[in-house]
Amino acid sequence: MARRRIGIWFLGARGGVATTTILGLVAMRRSLVGMTGLVTALPRFDGLDLATWNDFVVGGYDIRHSSLYDEALKLANVSRALDPGLVEKCKADLDKIDKNIRLGTIYNVGHTIEELAEDELTARKETPRGVIERVQSDLKSFIKKQEIDQLVVVNVASTEPPLDDADLPRAGAIWKN
Repeated sequence: MARRRIGIWFLGARGGVATTTILGLVAMRRSLVGMTGLVTALPRFDGLDLATWNDFVVGGYDIRHSSLYDEALKLANVSRALDPGLVEKCKADLDKIDKNIRLGTIYNVGHTIEELAEDELTARKETPRGVIERVQSDLKSFIKKQEIDQLVVVNVASTEPPLDDADLPRAGAIWKN
């Protein structure tokens, strides 16, 4: 079967979850880590035409001007969640992926997340329609530029504002439409 290119577009691309996932993908692609624990590496899956690590192209949005490398180093040196040596070995790949990450949106995110965002985002006054049109344009551009056959959008961003308890139903309340 002809290989396909699968795009993965992370919302929150430089956050801990996305950075760890991207580093793992790069490490697998470069055979820097083993396949222990990878279910699809089991013999039962040998006959399937599954995507290879090289079939994936990563892009996404984040609200900060940082880099995947810097965020991975924080996870390695501060949180001790990653191997610093592995981060160093993957730096060039992380830098390349960074070119596919754009500034996201902070529409309706709440004060805490807004405080983390770049000033240029807080200065933007986007409407819901404007956000939708920009996201559509960015995704189409990524698909075209990277020659993507399929695109998966993964939301690992911390953008949901807190719920007001007054909006929640009381115990035993019946919802009516």
